[in-house]
Amino acid sequence: MSTRQATRRKKLRREAEGYLELGLPHSALAVLARLGDPTALDPHALFLWGEALRCLERFEE
Repeated sequence: MSTRQATRRKKLRREAEGYLELGLPHSALAVLARLGDPTALDPHALFLWGEALRCLERFEE
């Protein structure tokens, strides 16, 4: 992964984290979806994904 891609992914994770802090889990999921397939996400992004789903009470996903 290039430095540019890594920086972009880090920025998107931080953006999603900010949305979660603001209580906007739908927006956080939209940002995380821009990272690609959820099964290929890094642990921090997966944690954020799970937190967003938990906030939405979408426990089955």
